[in-house]
Amino acid sequence: MVTRRSKRGVCCFAAAAGFTIGAASSPASADKTVYYTDSCVERESGDIGGYVVIVSDGKPFPVIQLSWSEGALKQPVAARVTNYDRGSGQLSFSASIQWDEGETRDIQFDGKVTIDRMTGTFAVPWEIARKAVELKVRSRKAAFEPTTTCRT
Repeated sequence: MVTRRSKRGVCCFAAAAGFTIGAASSPASADKTVYYTDSCVERESGDIGGYVVIVSDGKPFPVIQLSWSEGALKQPVAARVTNYDRGSGQLSFSASIQWDEGETRDIQFDGKVTIDRMTGTFAVPWEIARKAVELKVRSRKAAFEPTTTCRT
């Protein structure tokens, strides 16, 4: 026999399970910041190279900041989300950066984000072709102070 109390418990459990599943597919949950990166130490110069994408939850889109390397790793800049689907993880964003003599250019990302990685391509002003990337979740310290050496 199912009592009123046990029915309520089942409903609450189902609601909590649905919330957990939804949060698991979202790259950043409320009040949490996630660092996706492929940063590494350049063998020749000792500079930090790669990308760091900082994702915080926002409504209706995540809040994105981007750090990239041009020699050394640049300070993060705000990015504008141009496409996002929370269910599939599809994500596109663009960040305007200072370029030649006060001009700005955009760094654009198109790809997919999950709870443990971001995959896709970057279009950057200093390269002709788009660059495929796989950025993994790391701590803030590991993102901005990597210990791994870049592959050539």
